Amino acid sequence: SSYFNETFTQKAFLEGVVFNRFGVFENQLIANDANKKIKTTRLNTTFIQDNPQQLTTLKIGDAITTDIGLGSNVRFAGLQWGSNFALQPNKITFPQPTMTGVATLPSTADIFVNNAKRLNQKLPVGSFAIQNLPVVTGRGEARMVVTDLLGQEQEVVMPYYVSPQSLKAGLTDYAVQ
Repeated sequence: SSYFNETFTQKAFLEGVVFNRFGVFENQLIANDANKKIKTTRLNTTFIQDNPQQLTTLKIGDAITTDIGLGSNVRFAGLQWGSNFALQPNKITFPQPTMTGVATLPSTADIFVNNAKRLNQKLPVGSFAIQNLPVVTGRGEARMVVTDLLGQEQEVVMPYYVSPQSLKAGLTDYAVQ
């Protein structure tokens, strides 16, 4: 006579999230039902409070260290507080190039970035600086064509390199963990 032993197993990943004006509470766990005996394993439990005006985030509970370029990140339980530029995604955090020149007559400047016209600006007589050129990150070329009232053109070409890892003056990237 033969005997058949049947084993039945179910597994589930569960995540609970509660949020209000104070922050977000997250809890993740795995549930395993083997032969009608339920076993749960807690994965992460974290309270997160964002401050978009200050560009900071506070995490209490389970977290992963922020990347500071020294190697791999570490999972830990405790407190983490630091800068979080992702809270204002439209904020440009890297320094942008500036082009300068001198106009002897009232003029206009056309700015081309990688051969695409990006800006047209009227210039007063005298020294000028066009700051925060609308460039993309990486390497490229900015070209400024200054045309005066008489139609005379002056062209300035400037290669640039912009890295998103660089920060504008006045910004600080930090974390206390």
